[in-house]
Amino acid sequence: MNDLESRRAAREARVTAASRTGRHTTEEMAEAAMRRYFAEKAFQERVERERRQHQKTV
Repeated sequence: MNDLESRRAAREARVTAASRTGRHTTEEMAEAAMRRYFAEKAFQERVERERRQHQKTV
């Protein structure tokens, strides 16, 4: 995991923890969920791309 991904993961963890305390509006929680969804999709695509690249070199 690179530095940028680590920082994003840490930020999302803080947002998720804070949302459990009820300090976020529904809109903020929806936005955070959307960010997590797209971050997960981007991560999955990167893993798949790296897997395909690795298979080409093997």
